Amino acid sequence: MKTDEIEKTEKTASGDYLRMLTCYVIWGFQPLYFHLKPDIDGLFLLMSRIFWGCVLVTTVVLLRGRGREILETFRDKELMLKHLIPGAFFNFLDLALYLFAVTSGHILATSLGYYVAPLVVCALGVVVFHEKLTWQLIAAAALILTGVLLSGSGFGDAPLISIGLMFCFSIYAAFMKGVKKDAVVCTAVHLMLVAPFALLTILLFRTGQNGLASVDFGTQMFLMGAGAIMSLPIVLYASCVKRVPMVVMGLLQYLSPTFGIVCSIILHEKMGRGQFITFCFIWAALLLFTVVTTCRERQEKQAEIQKNKDIVHKRPVCDTQLCRNGQT
Repeated sequence: MKTDEIEKTEKTASGDYLRMLTCYVIWGFQPLYFHLKPDIDGLFLLMSRIFWGCVLVTTVVLLRGRGREILETFRDKELMLKHLIPGAFFNFLDLALYLFAVTSGHILATSLGYYVAPLVVCALGVVVFHEKLTWQLIAAAALILTGVLLSGSGFGDAPLISIGLMFCFSIYAAFMKGVKKDAVVCTAVHLMLVAPFALLTILLFRTGQNGLASVDFGTQMFLMGAGAIMSLPIVLYASCVKRVPMVVMGLLQYLSPTFGIVCSIILHEKMGRGQFITFCFIWAALLLFTVVTTCRERQEKQAEIQKNKDIVHKRPVCDTQLCRNGQT
């Protein structure tokens, strides 16, 4: 490979990591944006966020010349019924519960839920998809359960928020497992399924001072921004997810709830003793699960490389003298 090609590859890889990091930074620091929320109704904010998010994601898909893929997706009845429609429902629940939590002072509860969610996804893989049950998953689950029991208050002051986010995200991931469509296209379809409901809710129930009548230019910009910080990370994620190693992805997914804790500190949300104990056990469980899984995947990859090398070395080699005789 030429030097300029190598440099180009390295720049592309660096760009992928930067986009992925930016994606999780935006996701993680969303509570700070919603702290700037003007005095508007929560339901109106949620529905407006979904509407503007749909507009922005659909615009991105159309500008990329992939509008036909949206139509093809809607025509695929099996994909819609088995994956995208239920996925859109649980994605909506996740968005609604998260927005309620961060605007009502329960940021730590969201971090707890999103920390545990990847392990719940693995557990669903074992139960629903009959994937292999590993000892590290059992050990991580035992550590988390121990932390919850020892904390006394379990998941803090808002257990339903943490548990709800944990299962909404995990069930959404389970429904989207195996979907080959582009993530941005799927997100556009998800939002297009929910956007009519959101718009209808605004027009029927939020046209007064608790909705459209109270919107000025600044509020409108805030609502559009709320849609942008939902859709932009998805676009960034989809643009590089296939090139970033899965091991790195596994580590980066914990950045968002970690940034959530940073937001809670900035916004002076107090972490109780019970929550701190739960977090410590969760961090220990995630460290165990991530390190062991990473080492195992690296060993499997090295074994696969060695296997391929052995196959190459075992290929029959033409004897030099025989080759010469054949040529003469």
